[in-house]
Amino acid sequence: MAAPKPAPEPGRPKRLSFYKANMNSIAGDGANVPWPAYTSRLDIEPELAVVYGNAHQPVAGYCIFNDVSARDVQVPEMVGGFCLTKDMAQGNQLGPYLVTVDEVGDPFDLAVSVRVNGHLRFEGSTSEIVGGAEEVFAWLEVMAPVAPGSVMGFGTIPDCTGLDHGDFLNPGAQIEIEFERLGTLTCTFEQPQALLRSRWPVRPSLLRYHERGGDPSPSTGRFPMSLEQVSDHCYAVINAKNRVCDANSGYVDLGDGLLFDTQSDLPHAHQMIDLFSSVWARMPRYVVNSHEDIDHVGGNQLFPGAQIIGHRSLPERMREVADPKEMLQLLFATSTPQLRTFIQAGHRGMAAMGRQLLEDYDFRLMELATPTALVDDTLVLHLDGTEVHVIYVGPCHNVGDVIVHVPSEGVVFAGDVVFQQCTPIAWAGRYDDSFRILDLIAGLHPEVVVPGHGPVCGLDGLEEMRAYLKHVREESAQAFARGLTSLEAAKQIDLGQWAAWRAPGRVYMNVERAYRELRGDEADLPWDRAATFDAIYEVARAKGLPVEF
Repeated sequence: MAAPKPAPEPGRPKRLSFYKANMNSIAGDGANVPWPAYTSRLDIEPELAVVYGNAHQPVAGYCIFNDVSARDVQVPEMVGGFCLTKDMAQGNQLGPYLVTVDEVGDPFDLAVSVRVNGHLRFEGSTSEIVGGAEEVFAWLEVMAPVAPGSVMGFGTIPDCTGLDHGDFLNPGAQIEIEFERLGTLTCTFEQPQALLRSRWPVRPSLLRYHERGGDPSPSTGRFPMSLEQVSDHCYAVINAKNRVCDANSGYVDLGDGLLFDTQSDLPHAHQMIDLFSSVWARMPRYVVNSHEDIDHVGGNQLFPGAQIIGHRSLPERMREVADPKEMLQLLFATSTPQLRTFIQAGHRGMAAMGRQLLEDYDFRLMELATPTALVDDTLVLHLDGTEVHVIYVGPCHNVGDVIVHVPSEGVVFAGDVVFQQCTPIAWAGRYDDSFRILDLIAGLHPEVVVPGHGPVCGLDGLEEMRAYLKHVREESAQAFARGLTSLEAAKQIDLGQWAAWRAPGRVYMNVERAYRELRGDEADLPWDRAATFDAIYEVARAKGLPVEF
């Protein structure tokens, strides 16, 4: 019998999370804040600050803290600690006064407002702050004595930053941060000499600073994505990493233009636009979403004037499976040490998945834009007299799978019903659905197939995928007959030449898909995604293969 956990020690301080700021970057009221060359998203963070007195009177008073932050480098730095994100020159601003406790009254009931160039921009209050100053100082004293005059910020006031609203400030902005009963802290963002390319797309208002600094051509990008012409009038953007979220896009350069899939997040979508801009003269009139997953619909919001086309199931399904908030929560948890430790203890696969996504993806500022033109079966579009067929083929990879066929060009944009040189996965449908769709595409006699993930292929690519699925289904049936679990079977199945494909541990999903059919489960039985990624992780480790998703 396990021993009972000891009761908490009386008076033991509550454990809190915090980071230390650079005292050499402190500035006062009226500071001119230099704009660092490495960011195009310089932002404010108004905070209530408390100043430490002594052990007998911990709170000497309160003031305003403006924690200036570089948003486009913040997510990667959350893994190892802030450096470029915070603490730039003049980046820790305090003032305008130290207001004593008796003059402040209740510090957690203060109205907050931000004015930029004389105009009201943001409003909030200190009422959402959790915890008191004495509690924080008690925890800090556990590690080392707190020196009189030490300053601690309670965290950003909600709704009072550019990040909260996607409304970032420009060089030259004159900023006034007013806290009720604490005064007004002012600063000015200086003009940069030049700006380097950041992880987020160039802001039009800052373009002149990038050009001044010899910014690389937008088409070079920061992600390994390339433009390929696959026929006279059809093009593809191929994502070379070929893992989860590394999706492809297509474009038909006829008439008003048709775009097939919009990438996973806004940085990737902007790079896709940069690449296709060498071909199209204007943004396309039509956008087709191959299915509901976020890596194929994440850039929809960048095409407000287009008719977005998808299967009738997509509006509801996208709200279920493509909510960017869920991806943000995963990346935040993975990049926060305390939360990352917690996730790793229970879901090593999810933690590994989060670390992989942190390498390239940023789901902030995304808004879910669902299709406005819904397809039940087949839709025929006419682009400058050329027929383009949007064909519903699901459920297979997911519920709302459609493909686009351009007969006169001999091209099929297949989405995720076709994978190349990476392990296929399916969240819906059965094996026979996969084989049916491979037969359907082959029957269209295309010369070129653009898969959802992986390099462009021909009919030989379809046969390679068919051979993989057939092998795994047959091996799974034998393992099922021997009484093995799907996880045990996935660890034992010999992948042969397919072990060299990206994300080989995803074989678990294909084994489990076969087991569901053998057990007679419903075809739309939902997947436990955390458990699924944990199993993929475990299979890869057991086989000595790369842990990737």
